[in-house]
Amino acid sequence: MPRYELIISPALDGRTVRQAAMGGLHLSGGQFKRAKFHGALLLDGMPVLADRRVRTGERLCVDVPEAALPPPEPFALALRVPYEDAYFWMIDKPAPLPSSSSYKKEGPTLENALYAYAGCPEGFVYRPVNRLDKGTSGLMLAARTAHAQHLLQRLLHGSEFIREYLAVVEGAPPQTEGVIDLPIGKADGATIRREVRADGKPARTYY
Repeated sequence: MPRYELIISPALDGRTVRQAAMGGLHLSGGQFKRAKFHGALLLDGMPVLADRRVRTGERLCVDVPEAALPPPEPFALALRVPYEDAYFWMIDKPAPLPSSSSYKKEGPTLENALYAYAGCPEGFVYRPVNRLDKGTSGLMLAARTAHAQHLLQRLLHGSEFIREYLAVVEGAPPQTEGVIDLPIGKADGATIRREVRADGKPARTYY
């Protein structure tokens, strides 16, 4: 069971154990809930309640059990993994392999291929940080732990996480470089397809 430790800083003095764990250790709400009910909350080695106030210099330890899910079916594939460490895999997802399963479609996905690549380890849980469409090939991150997934997803839309795409376009753009700054939203009557529309979310693409 992973343990996360923190020495309480003056900035966290007087906060609750819950606030210190989520603010100082960057645990998600789900992780803290699992620690509270199925793991352990320790302050200087003694069990404490979530609403206990912490003081500067105290040591907070939080034991967070990983989610228990049935393993996927392994799918043997010559999966290319340019980088991996103790926290995540960087996977070169091929097309047309889906990033994840869908209730509408059956068949192997990247989850099944990664499970086989990792050697079918006990307790494996598929934790994608970002996703790519079935017909898109490219790099994806999959975290090894729930905490790593939570931290990486916090960076997903920040300046630390940069995504570049190569696209096939119809016709010839009038300029060799520029910015497409148009809102994108869900198309009417669609569950997945997106389109440029006035009520969409802000989206900026540099090319």
